Amino acid sequence: MLKHATGAAVIYDMHEDYRWHGPVEGRLLRALERWCFRWVDHVILAESSYRPIVTGSGASFTFIGNYMRPYDEAAPPPRNEPGDPFRLLYTGIVGASRGLFHMIELLDRLRTTGMNAVLDVVGVCNVADQRQRAVHEIDQCDLGRYVRRKGWDAYVPAATMTPYYREADVGLALFEPEPNYVQSMPTKFFEYLHYGLPILCSDFPPWRQFVEQHGCGAAVAPGDAEAARVVLRRWHNNPDRYRELSEAARAAAAHYRWEGMGRRLVRRYDELLGIRGAVQ
Repeated sequence: MLKHATGAAVIYDMHEDYRWHGPVEGRLLRALERWCFRWVDHVILAESSYRPIVTGSGASFTFIGNYMRPYDEAAPPPRNEPGDPFRLLYTGIVGASRGLFHMIELLDRLRTTGMNAVLDVVGVCNVADQRQRAVHEIDQCDLGRYVRRKGWDAYVPAATMTPYYREADVGLALFEPEPNYVQSMPTKFFEYLHYGLPILCSDFPPWRQFVEQHGCGAAVAPGDAEAARVVLRRWHNNPDRYRELSEAARAAAAHYRWEGMGRRLVRRYDELLGIRGAVQ
């Protein structure tokens, strides 16, 4: 209808994989989506894993990664001095499936085994009972002094997160193996890299490949707090190895900046406008 009414080029911007919305809803949404491909001029894929959805449909498509556009280009300061707390960071939407309770358990294990670790959770948790349960577990484990929450019950603008990145030592992404997570690359990875933070993440094949390719972190089995503790203890006790991971993270960040993707997106727009004889 939009195409018919305006005569404009129509781009479908795909940021969701509907396969995982249940056996009935997912199939219906996928069928509707593929039917619509015939009417659009181009499809933008936010994840490279979406390629099979479009391939064979006849639609042209381009991968445009949701990479980082830094708010601060200045080099991050040196990491904390020996004796300072080893600061763990999680940013983004907070919830059980995104590792909220795994992070609390991990912090508890670190502290009960003698490691001076703290945790920053920066983002909104939209489920009230999960917030309540998390507060209860933090209190039960006597971690109130070691967990800093920013947002929690309110959205946190990305531009306000910079101080937390700068103070952190490690970026966490200890998600549950839900299908949509397993096949997607978290944008927080690119943000962690920009600030030189080694990444400790769940062992999903694309995530493990990412941290191993760049030599910037480690992957552990989802929910395995002991394995995560061992990795962090090793990084904490070996400053030279930690420094290698941090430098590798910062080097990898250059490959995941928005500027390159932005230029690619603009080229596609220009091509479509030229094909359709439109003017700016």
